[in-house]
Order: sequence, then C-alpha cells, then structure tokens
Amino acid sequence: MVKREDIGSSPANSLPTNSSSGSGSHKAAQSIGYVNLLLQRFPNVKEISVQLLMQNPVFRELCEEYEVCNRAAENLARSGSNEAMLREYKALQLRLEGELLGYMSQQGSDASR
Repeated sequence: MVKREDIGSSPANSLPTNSSSGSGSHKAAQSIGYVNLLLQRFPNVKEISVQLLMQNPVFRELCEEYEVCNRAAENLARSGSNEAMLREYKALQLRLEGELLGYMSQQGSDASR
C-alpha cells in the first residue's frame, strides 16, 4: 500500500518536492505547479486555499504531496503498466484531498467567527 510518507521515495515517481535542494526558480516553478493544481481542483475555495498556502506550512506540504501523488498517478495511468499501484495512488489522492478540504473547512469556519 502506498502511504503519504512513501511518495517522495516511490520508484513510480522521482519528482522532487519543494523541500529538495534546487535553484530558487526551480522551487518557484514547483510552487506554481501545486498552487495551480490546488486551484483547479478546488476553485470554489480559492481565497481560503491561497491564505492557507501563505500562512500554513503543513497545508503547503500537503499541497506538495498532493501534486507529487497526482503526477505519479498520471504517469502510471499513461504507462498502463501497474494497475494496482495506480489504484493505490488514486486512493492516496482522495485521502490527501480530504485532508486539504479539512484544512480549508477549518479555516473557513475560523474566518466566520
């Protein structure tokens, strides 16, 4: 079973995350990637998600993990080589989406107080 902790070391995906070493422009490009993915997936909570991205490092890390997981699932789907691994990554995507939505829901309820 693929776990969130395993994403960065998975043989199915060797994509670096923002926490890896690299040039500033490479990190900025990665940030744009997961921000775009987040806003595409959750367009109705754009304001809350952008606020969380700027203020919450745990939320940012979840976004990075979600992007890496999404890319791994896309690569596996494209290759068609390992259906079981693809199912695991799809399940992980759903769990990460749930966590992201939980953070956004909490932020939204805090803002309405």
